[in-house]
Amino acid sequence: VTTAYVRALYADRTSPIFRLVMNEADITALLFAAVVHDCGHGAFSHYLEEWPALFADCAHEDYAQEALRGEERWYSAHVDTVTRDRESLLAAAQDWCREEQNPSDFLHEVAEILHPTTDPISASFDTPIGVRAAKTHILHSILDSSMDADKLDYLRRDAVHAEVDYGKGIDIDRLFQSLTVATERPTTGGEDELVFAPTVAITPKGVLPLESFLQARYQMFNALYWQHTARGATAVIQYLVWRALIPSTGRPSRIKFNRRRADLLEEFRVKDDRAALDSLEASLTAGR
Repeated sequence: VTTAYVRALYADRTSPIFRLVMNEADITALLFAAVVHDCGHGAFSHYLEEWPALFADCAHEDYAQEALRGEERWYSAHVDTVTRDRESLLAAAQDWCREEQNPSDFLHEVAEILHPTTDPISASFDTPIGVRAAKTHILHSILDSSMDADKLDYLRRDAVHAEVDYGKGIDIDRLFQSLTVATERPTTGGEDELVFAPTVAITPKGVLPLESFLQARYQMFNALYWQHTARGATAVIQYLVWRALIPSTGRPSRIKFNRRRADLLEEFRVKDDRAALDSLEASLTAGR
């Protein structure tokens, strides 16, 4: 899906910006980011990560950033695991990046695409630094925006596997034909105006396809993601995990809680749903 976005933007007849500023290295980093963007996703991680009070700053995106950047963050409780995954990413990067490019630098570029650290206000086409920031924000928007490749992928895939039609009604061809890059935002002169970074956008011809995209997402949430049985299962799993982390015998210390949470997420990250439930049952039975 990301490749389809790239092809559509190269064929953009409204603006030449994408094909002028992007080079092979940029597209390679983008495709690698698309491959590893869910690195660290564990069993039921969507269910658990929507509980910010219990799982703040330890989402799969945080794990991916630590593995890609080689920086110790929350997951330092499992340094060996992060180090092993980083070595795997470095080995893969050697097959993707240019011969003269350092694999570690390549992974850093990938991390920036997934989570830009540059200020949007610095993104411009006036300086080399501004161009780099602008390119990063454009590439980021392909993977993370209101109409990104990730959403287009999972809406259609989930619709197939769940046997519902709501995610299949997107006018994909017309959407791709209308893709462009927006570099300016109409100014109103207000002091509270939002900072705007260059991003993937649509031409006026893409309004209806975009509406079909947003409508499909809305209907998939109503029919599948937020369906009452799914939400009931979510509540049960969250409760069981909460009991595993904070037993009824008493609230653990912060250090002990962090260790328990790291151990649980580590087990969930390497196991499928069934094995993760078995591990959770064993943990609750043992009274940890």
